[in-house]
Amino acid sequence: MVVKANFKKGFEALGGKLTVTSEVICFRSHKVNIQSADVSISLSDIQNVIPYNSLGIVPNGLKIVTDKREYKFVVSERDKILQVLQK
Repeated sequence: MVVKANFKKGFEALGGKLTVTSEVICFRSHKVNIQSADVSISLSDIQNVIPYNSLGIVPNGLKIVTDKREYKFVVSERDKILQVLQK
């Protein structure tokens, strides 16, 4: 599954695409961002996945928690991603 996403890196939200497979979650940023980021999270490293509302009201946030750090994404099709991760 591939969806449009923003990755929160510090104060900037990097635009790109989030790919979810049966083994890994990968984020690849667009080249037009000031910063760039390629994030790869093994599903076996994920301790928790927490949906949240961006701007306090929009139900499109996804926080992924591993033992080393937290990753925040704003995604399209959040419910579909949650279904895939819960399997």
